Amino acid sequence: MIDTIGKRPAELALTLGTLFSPQEALQIGLVDRLVPMEEDMTAAAMEVAKDFLQIPPPARVASKLFIRQERLDNLVATREQDLQYFCDFVTNDKTQQSLAAYVASLAKKKKKE
Repeated sequence: MIDTIGKRPAELALTLGTLFSPQEALQIGLVDRLVPMEEDMTAAAMEVAKDFLQIPPPARVASKLFIRQERLDNLVATREQDLQYFCDFVTNDKTQQSLAAYVASLAKKKKKE
């Protein structure tokens, strides 16, 4: 997301749990195209796939790896640290209490609907 919309906008969106409208997502580059509900989405996807099929698979893979290698290397290098942080965070008593309260609020909301 940082690579797509920039560090500060990604930080804000992720911290605030921003839900982008389809138009906003298109405008900031989170999606490449919007397909109206009345159109055949499979046909639209196949149209895009045809463009990618024009490029030899090894070249596509090499391009993606070249573009993403730094991020991939960072994910691999920090995997254990990230896993430990996540587990510590999720199992923390305060986090569990907050999650329980959130789930309870969702249940109340659903009953009202």
